[in-house]
This record gives sequence, C-alpha cells and structure tokens, in this order.
Amino acid sequence: MIQQLRRLPLPIVLVVPFMAQILVIVSLVGYLSYAGGKSSILGVLAQMQRDTADRADDLLQEILRGLQDANQRNANNLRPIVGQQIQQTNTMPQGGQLDRHLWNQVITSDDVDLVGFATATGEFTGVERNSRGKLLIRSTTDNGELCRYLVNHQGDRQAQVDCLPNVPNPDFRQQPWYRMAVGTGEPTWSIIDPPFQKITTYLSVTQPLWGDRGRPSGVLMAGLRLSHLGQRLATMQAGKPGQLLILERSGHLIAASTGEKPAVLPLSGGGRQRLTATSSENPVTAEAARVTMRLIQGQEPLQDRQATITVNEEQYAVFLRPFNDASGLDWWLVVVTPHQVYSSPLEQNRWLILGLCGGAMVLAGLTGWGLAHWVTRPLMEVHEAAQALASGQWQRRVTGDDRPDRLGELARAFNFMANCVEGAFIQLTAQNQELRRIDRLKDEFLASTSHALRSPLAGMIAIVESLLRGTGGPLTSLQKTNLELLLTSNQRLQNLVNDLLDVARLRYGDVRLDPQAIDLRSAVQVAITMLQPLADRRHLTLVMQIPDQLPPVMVDPDRFQQILLNLLDYAIQQAAGQQILITAEFLSEQDMVRVSTLDRGPEPAIGSWGQESALAQEGSVLPLIADSPSSLVLEPAQLDSIGGLSVTITKRLVELHGGTLALGDACGHGWGNHLGNHPENAPGNQATTAAPTIRERISFTIPIAWTGEPPTLQIAPSDHWTAPQPQPPTTADPDLLPSHILVVDDDPLILQGLANWLALEPGFRVSVALSGRSALAQIQQGPVPDLLLLDLRMPDLTGYEVIAQLRQTWSPQALPIVLLSERACPQEIVAGLAAGANDHLTKPVTASELIARTRAHLQVRQLQLQQQRAAAEHERKIALFLDALPAGVAVYQAGGDLLYLNSLGRQLLNLDPNLDPSLDPSLNSAAPLSVSLADRLYRAGTDQPIELAQIPVQLGATGQAAVTETIELDRGSRRIPFEMRAVPITDEAGQVTYAVVTFQDITERQKTATILANYSRSLEAEVANRTAALIESNRQLEIQILERQRAEQALQRANQELTRLAQLDGLTQVANRRGFDEHLAREWARLARSGRPLSLLLLDVDCFKAYNDCYGHPSGDDCLIQVARVLADMICRPADLVARYGGEEFAIILPETPLEGAIAIAHQVRTRIRGRQLPHERSIVAPFVTVSIGVSCLVPSSDCKPATLIAMADSALYCAKQAGRDRYCVRANHPSIGQAAV
Repeated sequence: MIQQLRRLPLPIVLVVPFMAQILVIVSLVGYLSYAGGKSSILGVLAQMQRDTADRADDLLQEILRGLQDANQRNANNLRPIVGQQIQQTNTMPQGGQLDRHLWNQVITSDDVDLVGFATATGEFTGVERNSRGKLLIRSTTDNGELCRYLVNHQGDRQAQVDCLPNVPNPDFRQQPWYRMAVGTGEPTWSIIDPPFQKITTYLSVTQPLWGDRGRPSGVLMAGLRLSHLGQRLATMQAGKPGQLLILERSGHLIAASTGEKPAVLPLSGGGRQRLTATSSENPVTAEAARVTMRLIQGQEPLQDRQATITVNEEQYAVFLRPFNDASGLDWWLVVVTPHQVYSSPLEQNRWLILGLCGGAMVLAGLTGWGLAHWVTRPLMEVHEAAQALASGQWQRRVTGDDRPDRLGELARAFNFMANCVEGAFIQLTAQNQELRRIDRLKDEFLASTSHALRSPLAGMIAIVESLLRGTGGPLTSLQKTNLELLLTSNQRLQNLVNDLLDVARLRYGDVRLDPQAIDLRSAVQVAITMLQPLADRRHLTLVMQIPDQLPPVMVDPDRFQQILLNLLDYAIQQAAGQQILITAEFLSEQDMVRVSTLDRGPEPAIGSWGQESALAQEGSVLPLIADSPSSLVLEPAQLDSIGGLSVTITKRLVELHGGTLALGDACGHGWGNHLGNHPENAPGNQATTAAPTIRERISFTIPIAWTGEPPTLQIAPSDHWTAPQPQPPTTADPDLLPSHILVVDDDPLILQGLANWLALEPGFRVSVALSGRSALAQIQQGPVPDLLLLDLRMPDLTGYEVIAQLRQTWSPQALPIVLLSERACPQEIVAGLAAGANDHLTKPVTASELIARTRAHLQVRQLQLQQQRAAAEHERKIALFLDALPAGVAVYQAGGDLLYLNSLGRQLLNLDPNLDPSLDPSLNSAAPLSVSLADRLYRAGTDQPIELAQIPVQLGATGQAAVTETIELDRGSRRIPFEMRAVPITDEAGQVTYAVVTFQDITERQKTATILANYSRSLEAEVANRTAALIESNRQLEIQILERQRAEQALQRANQELTRLAQLDGLTQVANRRGFDEHLAREWARLARSGRPLSLLLLDVDCFKAYNDCYGHPSGDDCLIQVARVLADMICRPADLVARYGGEEFAIILPETPLEGAIAIAHQVRTRIRGRQLPHERSIVAPFVTVSIGVSCLVPSSDCKPATLIAMADSALYCAKQAGRDRYCVRANHPSIGQAAV
C-alpha cells in the first residue's frame, strides 16, 4: 500500500486530499440542512392541516347549531299560531303572519337559506334565499301546485314567479324528510336528496310540530344550501393552497372550497340522483375522495387519518377528520394541500448548497492544481523526459536537444525516432477514428429506431442484461443467479402488461383482426427461433414436425404470432421432459388445421406426489378458462393454475379466428393415466420409474385459408431476375465497381418493387430470388453479393434458417444481411439480430428508407475493406519504422512464437542479421530464447547469472509486465549494462495475445541517471517546504468560509424580522397603515373577480384629545391598546383584518360580508367597548370611553377603486360624529338602503 501511494503523481497528492475534505464537509452540511428542512416542512404542513380542520369543525358546529336554533325558535313561536288552527280547521293559516314570521327568520341569520313548514294535510309554505341573495316565498296553491312568489321588504307576498314544472300536486308528506321527522318524533337531520328538478339541494334539520291531541300538525324545517356551505369553506380557505372537502361516509360530496357543487344526475321520472365525489371533474377532488373511502371503510373508532396522493405527477397531503353529532350526522372533513407549495424553498436551498459545493470544489481544484504545477514543473520536465526514453512513448519530445553533451545526443536520437513513429501512429489513429465514427453512426441509427419502443421495464431489462455480460465487472455465481431471476421477473412483468392490455381490448370487444393467408410452417419456425433462448435456459429442445403439404391458414399475422408465442411459452414453463414437439395435422372434414405442443419425457415416478399434484392441477385447468369476453377477470388462484393470463387471452384470440383451444389431453390418454399413487399408498414408500411417454400440453384448431383447390399464383419460370444495369467501367479499382445486391422475397409483387427501386440507383447491381433455397444456391455458385435483403417468412426456409446457413461461412462484415418482416415486434427484431442479421426493416418500406439503409450498409462494408487493405500497408510501414529504432524490439505471440525481431536486436544479441528469426529453432518460442540468453545474462557488478524465471522475456510471454536495468550481457570481449522491458498485450477478456520485449545498451544512461538523482533529491526538499505552506493557506480559507456562512444566516434572520415589523403597529400590535392598504388592495382584487361584497368599518375614539389632556399620554396609549384588543378578539375569520388607521382611528376589513353582517359587527364593537367602562371624565358623550363608527359596503369592480370604499366609510364616520358620537352610520350601495342612510 505504501509503495502504491509513493507512485501517485505529485499534483494528485497535493490537490485530491483537500478537495476530498471540502467535498465531505459541504456534502454533510448540505444533507443535514436538507433533512432538517424537510422534517420541519412536513411538520408545519401537518399542523396547518390540523388547524384548518379545527376551524372547519368550528364553522360546521356554528352553522349546524344556527340551523337547530332557528328550527327550535320556529317551533316555539308557531305552535300557538299554527297548531290550533290546523287541528280545528285542517287548513294552513291565512294571511301574511306565517310568511312574515318565516321571512324574519331568514333575514336575521346568514346561515339559514330556507325556513319552511309542511302541514299534515300536504300543504307547504316556506321562505328561501336563492344563490343571488334574493328572498322568495315557496308555497302550495289551492290546486296543489308548488309555486314561488316575490316578497317585499316587510315580508309580504307579492307577484308569482313560477311553478315547479312536470310535478303536479307534490305531496310533501311522502318526502323522506317529512316521514323521518314524524317517525322519530324529535329534531333530526334530513337526507340530502333533492326530490324534484329545479329544487336546490339543502342540508336541513326537521322537527315535528305536535298538536294538542298528540297528532302531528306538520313538520318544520330549516336548511342551508350546500353551495352556500361551499362558499363559507372557500372564504375560510381563501389565500391558502389546497382544498377543503366535506364528504359523507357513503362517498357523496357535501361541499367543497373549490366552489364545486355536489354532482347530481337528472332522472327520467322527474327526480334527481346524487353522484359520489369520485365522479368529480376536479381530478384532485376525485382522487382525494377515493383515498378517503378506502381509509374510512369499516374504521371504528373514528379518528384522524393522513395519506398522500399523486395527481398529474404532483403530490398532495390528505388529512381526514371525522365529524358527527348525536342527531345522526356522519361526515368526514378532508383537507388537501399540495406538497410543492411548501417544498419549493427546500428545493431552492438544496440547489444553493450544491452550487456552493461545486464552487468550493472548483476553487480548491484550480488553486491546488496551479500551485502543484508551479512547484513540480521543473521536476516533471526532467522526469517525463527520462520516462519517455525508457518507456517508448514516441509522441513525447525531449527538450535540450541543442546541448553539446551526451544528453543532447540522446535527445536528438530520441526525437528522430519519435518523429518517424509518430507519423505512422497519426495515420493509424485517423483510420481508427473513422471506423469508430461509422460504428457510432450505425449504433445511433439502431438506437433511434428502437427508442420509441423503450419503457421503464425495457430499461431495467437492458441494465440487468448488461450486468450479466460483465459491464460492471466480474460477477459471482450467486450474483448471476439473482440477476437472471430479476431478468426473468421483469420479462414476465413486461409480458403481463401486454396481456392486461389485451384483456381490456377483449373485454370491450376492441380487437380488430386483419385475416390473411399465411404459411403455418414459417410462422411456427419464427416463434421457435424467438423462444429458443428461453428453452436453452431450461435445457429443452424445440422440435418442429409440420408437413410441407399443409394448406395456408387464414389468420391475422400479428395475433397469430402472439398465439404461437404464448402457447410455446406455456409449454416451456410446464415442461417436465427434455423435448417439446410442435405438430400440425389437417382436419379435412372440418377444413381446419390442428396445432399441438407435446412434452416428451419420462413417465412421472410412482409415489412422486408433487408431480402428481401438478399434473392433476393442470388437468383441471380447462374449466377455469373464460368462456366470454365479459368473464375475463379471474381470481389469483385461477391465474396461477392457468399459468397467467396468456392462456386465457390465447383462447379468446383462437375463438375470434373461428377455432378452438384445449388443454390436458395426451395423445389419446387422459392426464389421469399419467398420475402415480399417493406416497402413503406406495408399498414401502419406494418410488419406481416408468417408460418415457409423450404428454400433450395444449392444442388448438384454426381455419384454413380456402376450401377445395387452392388458388395458384402465376410467376416466371425462373425465380432469378437481374435488373438492367449500365455497363460497369473497366477499372482495376474494386471500390469503383458496382455493388451487388441480392433481394429475396416469396411475394413477386414486393420483390419486383424492391428490385425496381434499387435498379434505378447508380452503382447498384440487383439480383432477385423467390425462395430461401434459391438464394443459397445463387450465393454458393457465386459471386457473393455485397448486400442481402432477406424476407423473414418464406414457405421453404425462413429467414432465420437462411441466416444460420450463411453465417457458417460468411461473417456479418463479409456479407451484410438486412431482414424484412411485416411486424416491428421487439422480440422478432432481437431474434433476427441474434441470428446474425445486420439490420431489420419493417414492410411496407419506403423507397427513401430502403435506399438510405442500403447505401449505409454498403458504405460500411467498403470502409471495412479499405481499412483491411490500409492495415496491411500500415503493418509494413511499422516494421520499417521499428528497424530504425535505437533499441532492440521482439514481438511474441501468446503461445511463444516469435513474430518479429528488428535489426538492432540481432546486433545486440550477436545474431546473423540476414537470418529470418521465424526459421531459427532457437528463437521460435519464448522458452528457447530465454534459455539461450540465460548463460549470458548476469546481475550487474557480479558474476551471478540471472535465474531463468526472472528474465523479462520469460515473464512477458507468460502475461507479466517486467522491467529490469540490473543485468549485464556478456558479449565475449566485454560486458555491457542492459535494460530489458517485457509488456504483455491482452484482449478485452484479459487473455494474453502478444508480448513485446525491448532491450538496449544503457551505459550512457546510467551515467546520466546518477546526475539526475542528485538533482531530484534537492527538488523533493523544496516541494516539502511548499506543501506545508499550501496546507496553512487552505486552513485559513476554511475559517473564512465558516465566518461568511454565519454572517449570511444572521442577515437572513434580520430580514425576516424587518418584514414582520414593517406591517405591524408597534403600540397596539395590530396591522399598521401599510398592512391595511396592502390587505385592502388584495381583497378588493379577489372579490372583484368573484363578485362578492366587501365591508369596511372606520372607528374613532370619541374625545380622545381630551382624554390625553386629562390622563396623560401613557394612559392614552393604554386606552388605544385596550380598544385594539377588543377589536382583535371580535375577528375570527382569517380574511378579516383589524388595523390602526392613524392616531386614535382604527379600521376593520370584512371580506365577503354583506351590509347586514357589517352592521351587526359595528353594533357588537360599540357594545363591547361601552362594556369595558374605561373612565373618561372629559367626554361629552358618556363618563366612559366610547367610539363612533362609519360603516360602508359595496361590491368591488373595475369601475371603482378601494379609495371609494374608504371615502364612503369616512363620510359615514363624519356623519356619526355630527349626530352626537357613540353611534354608527352607514354609507353603502344596497338595494334595501339606497345610496346613503343613517
């Protein structure tokens, strides 16, 4: 380990450790920041949802309590008015007293939209507020019709508006809410069920009104429109992301903050039916409803729940809270909040941290690299020059060749040698780059054609297959087994996805067939070729026994190929033997062809109960297969017994073709004939074996293409045709000769069209063949074509069989083959390429695509031929260059055969320079050469010979890299110091293919090395000093970074505090004038879009200057604080705002509040401030503090500005002061008040 660290380059030692420290520290800080932020955000999100659910619960409690109170008031007030008259006269009281009473109940409460009374005689009178806020009276007429009437400001009935159409004589005694109220005898909540069309859906509470004799006089009801409830939820949720839903346990939508109304389906009989919330047009609402129904199903006791949903690739948090009461309500509050709103700051923080990390890494890397380069440049100059001379890196140059000493001579010799070799390497590199570019173009072409077919499953399969091929390094047997299991599972999952799509199409009858006459034998051969890898993994042999005389079958080619693949796959999975036979026979009496798959293997052993159970289970498969498209949904146990959905889908496809499918009958034997005995019935519990047998796994019948005599196709007597070509030029250059293309297809029309297209292109010579056997005969007779266009499905030989025979003689580079087929099935394409095809085209193919791909393959072949000729020429030139090198060079094959020894090597070894080394037996292998040199090689400075196993020549031939400079060669008269270097050359698999040995006289170099060693020691001392300085500078830099981070965090906290203080009044702790202006502008714009009212209250403390003069300014400040607390305690809605308008003036913004509500709040404000009894001796109104209030209300629009609303409130405030203070005045555009009122 220490030796390896010492070999690391000095720049890496100086830079990498510090970069690694920075990376670890910044990454750890970033991760902790991200994890903490994520945890905090999720906690805030959960708390916000709980708060929203609490507010919604309070709102519902308030609304429901208001409805119950209104109904109870009606019961108390109407019992003496209505009950006695109904009991005596059996009629509804006449006159406007009942109408005015009901009208007064509606206008006094914003949460009551309907108040009504249905008598025991079937009459009904009620007052309702429609969606536009208009009050109407709904009552039955003398003839029994239910009509609506206008009402004036005193509650009196006016003109008739309309009557309920298509529902004559409605009897409210038959409505569910009436019967429930009479049946229970106490207040109860009615079913949310709209009885008739054009009647609004209400949430209503009902209560029976009992007479003196114990009989019901009628039923009182008070209701709230569900759309009104949705508006209240929207008001509460305003300005917040997400949705707020109220659902029944049955799944029906009560209300939604999005404004969506409960889904209602009109019925033909005149009524309406509610739909569940899962039918909502809002995808978020529908998905949240589905999750809610799944979570609350059967949940007892009721408790809060949380879940996460994904809609349009965006995540939402769902919070569920039960809502029920003693009267029978069973609702769920659903809060839906998007994650993105709260996680976006976290994502920004993560990118900021990544940016800081990258910047620190870049800064540290540049700084360290610059310092390292500056320190090591003199040392590396000398070191690299010495390594270049020693290692043979000819592209490098040595400086100092102008020196007059021996270093200059050595530099000039090296530069001359490097210049010679560099030219050869540059030319060879250019050729290799061109080949790689062409290969890359071919790869990109293949990738682009298959890109549209890829899916996540296909990506997983590709990754697993690449790992199995060793992309990630060597694999253990356990790893290979696990990866193969994963690959098989992914492939089965991919097939299951396709099967599920087919099940859906079959179930809804969406399968369209395109029957064509095809050859059965060719189709079966294609299926066998595609499934052969699966059979090989299970050690099975697929054998086709189909006669050539079978007539064609009339099927859809794609679907028939799917049938064959599914059945063969099923047979392979269920195989118990070693061979699967595929047979076919013609059933003449039925005009059908019967195809069977047979499992040939040994008879199951008697007593082998596991095999008996498997066969017995398989024998019961047939009744489980679906008989109709509507019954294609099977239980998991059935799917397992059938082997998945594939057999079910196959049976339906066979039936759509007019055939039948059967399982389990074995060549005249039932499956029961192959069953052994139960283990407990076997004597001695000893299993015996039986003779081999043949079991039929599955069979099906399919109609033939025609009956009677088959039609004949008239073709030319010869199936070989050559298109007319121009006379080729007479030249000896093979690159200028026309390219020979052979087209093979059994369809004469397609064959003629392809040949015509190619014949029109210059430089092409086209030949054709109508069958695979004819094509093989032409190729064997010669000449061999440059390109073969081959059809996949042919009657005599399939394209796979033709390719298999051709690849025994010609490689894909020598004879390119392009496969033609009617389908673009991935399995078919992969099987073709695996068989040896170069490319695949799908028919019908366009002329432009055919010509482009043909030229591309021909160009690749021409370039490969040119490269082969160029490589031979380069080898000759390299041999000349190596002879010119100032060192001995020897090249050996992996087996030890000597391929090359240059002239200088012969001289150094005292060999005959004119003798061919391949003819010298002593040099023909690595071992004899090592033995011949062993008695002439000594350790430097000694008389001790070097062992045979330590000679670099021997080590290089056995696959070991070796370098030695401590040897001397005895040349008789003297010993010379020698350097020998042996380098093995391996292939991609790591096997040694060649060994290159270089050796040279290093007498002069040893002298030079002594000088360089002294110089290197001085440089190392200098580097150590500068390294210590660099470490200190990095430490100072880290300290500065930490200080900068602390300063940024403090600045961020200060900015947040300033933002909060900018909109808060320091004295009263309510919003200041700036916060008031921003909130008013925001609510004005929002309500202008929705058309809802906006109310404003301006308050002024009466005689406040006199209060300050009497009690002092500190007491005055305390008075303002007390007033602000009273106002803040009265505001409970999130959208409302209390602000200090200026001095002793305050303002209250009330969005979506009508004028009546604003007046009620003004009255409460005045009453509560008077109730405080803050002493004020100088007041001219009362002995305590009072306020004057100006109230204004209008509907925002684009025609006016918020200043109009402020001016109206200010005018009303001035009017209140003029009228004597301690009161409120109103200015509003309201139909019941007019332009101005006090």
